[in-house]
Amino acid sequence: SDVYKRQVLFLLLHIFDIFLMAAGRDVFESFLDLYTAAPFRVLEAGLIASVIYHALNGARVIIVDFWPQYGRHQHILWRGVLVLAVIFSIPAVFITIRPIFTG
Repeated sequence: SDVYKRQVLFLLLHIFDIFLMAAGRDVFESFLDLYTAAPFRVLEAGLIASVIYHALNGARVIIVDFWPQYGRHQHILWRGVLVLAVIFSIPAVFITIRPIFTG
C-alpha cells in the first residue's frame, strides 16, 4: 500500500542519517533538522506505531511456536496484539506529533 511505501522510505531515511554521521557533525545535524517538519513527524509516528505492532506480533508468533496449543486461538491473540499496539502507540504518537501543534 501507499502508506507502507512511505514508511519504508522513512525507515531508509533513518538508516541514511546514521550513515551521515561519518560525513561530520554539521552534515548530520542539518539533515536531522528535516525531521522536525510536520510531515516527517507524522511519518515518524507511523513508523513508531508500526515497530510497536511488529514487536508485539513477533511475541504472538513466538507464543504460538513454543506453545502450539495456542495456535487454535490465533484470532484472540491477534486481537490482543492489535489492542496492545493501539494502547502503547497512543502515547508514543502523541509525544511525537505534539510539537506540530505546540510549536
